[in-house]
Amino acid sequence: MQALLLSIKLWREKGFTLIELLASLSLISLVLLTASTVLLTGQKALYQNGSVLEMQQASRSALQFMVREIRSAQEIVAIQPNTLTLINHDGNKIAYRLSGGTLWRDFYLTPTSTIRSTSHPLANQIVDITFTASENRGVKIYLTVSQKNKEYYLSTFVYPRVE
Repeated sequence: MQALLLSIKLWREKGFTLIELLASLSLISLVLLTASTVLLTGQKALYQNGSVLEMQQASRSALQFMVREIRSAQEIVAIQPNTLTLINHDGNKIAYRLSGGTLWRDFYLTPTSTIRSTSHPLANQIVDITFTASENRGVKIYLTVSQKNKEYYLSTFVYPRVE
């Protein structure tokens, strides 16, 4: 009778056995390991693609800046393969040039000046830029950007506005 009461008492006790505890801990560890692997892989991909996206956005911004300035130009003075020179609406000379992987915007105080007043970088990691004149005073711009052994190409066509 006492054995029966003891077995009933043990059956009613609440709690976990050591084996149940170890099984649940190993299951939780497996779930956490899987989740952390997924998160770390996503973070690595975000880091790698984030720098490429920043570079592409900077290149697009530089191209849009040049397009706005070409559209508002009074005159396009010279178009060479890697250099574009124009006279802006204030009568100042502006030149865009590629030097050492950086696209530069050079500002001159007068249209005939050969000494730069200021020079500002517009974009980095530029492999090549080509300015091509077309009929009706249009300018075609090809921009090649490189990062992590991949090249990205941007191009646009712009006409200066005639006032």
